[in-house]
Amino acid sequence: MNKKLESKQKRKLQRTERADLMIQKAKKKMSSRSLFFGYEKYQESFTLFKRAGNLYKMNTSWKKAAEAYISAANCQHKNKNDLEYACYLCTAARCYQNVSIKKSIKLFLKAIECLKYTGRFEIAAKYQKQVAEIYEKSGQIEKAIFHYEKAAELHEIEDKTFASRKIKLKIAYMKALQGKYEESIEIYEDIAIESLSFRSGKWSAKEYFYRAGILHMCLGDPELTRKALERYDELDVNFSRQKEFKFLNDLADAFEEGNVNKLTLIIKDFDQIHRFDDWKITLLLKIKTLCKNKNTEELL
Repeated sequence: MNKKLESKQKRKLQRTERADLMIQKAKKKMSSRSLFFGYEKYQESFTLFKRAGNLYKMNTSWKKAAEAYISAANCQHKNKNDLEYACYLCTAARCYQNVSIKKSIKLFLKAIECLKYTGRFEIAAKYQKQVAEIYEKSGQIEKAIFHYEKAAELHEIEDKTFASRKIKLKIAYMKALQGKYEESIEIYEDIAIESLSFRSGKWSAKEYFYRAGILHMCLGDPELTRKALERYDELDVNFSRQKEFKFLNDLADAFEEGNVNKLTLIIKDFDQIHRFDDWKITLLLKIKTLCKNKNTEELL
């Protein structure tokens, strides 16, 4: 085991030495004077910086790898290759994710601006989504939603409807858990209506109307929920035949009566047929709490 460990450490050291040497060569080449071969100089330096970055990355030397990739990106910037410049900034950003989230995001945003300027909106959307995911993972939900919205907008510029819709559903999901029910309802309703326009989307529409219906209940107005359900049935004549439609109506009735036990039983019975995911459980618990509070307020 010790020999294997020594061998591994030796290989790691060798990679570091090779990478360090490449960085030195690249910097020397960059500083050399050349009146006629500027492009070749930067391209050769780019190759050395990129290879060094790969070696550092193999060693999980994330900071050094990121710095090497930034240098590689700058070489492409000198050669006016905006796409490669942006892509290597993002490669550096992914390395920085392991050591500095702040620097990682800064690089991603710099690359995104470059890509938007050159009309590469779809690639920009991809990296904007990565920024949103970083914020989401770190628990900064407001910032995550902001960048998800930006990503959806960039997809729409390129008419990438499916990609945009997928991100919007993520936004609706997150907004609902934040208590921004009306904003979430609007997204679910819009996507449900869009889904009805093509055959394969009709099943999805039912789910989005169902989610919007739950969110209407979270607003604490059963009458408003019933009106919404009537509207959904007008848009999709099959919706009133679904178990979800009856479930939501039954919830509204129990809530209006202020009957917490009845409401709990309705939820429990439906869960045995259609298992609730964590999102629905969270919101149904909110509805149950609202119903309890309603009873308390009436007693006062």
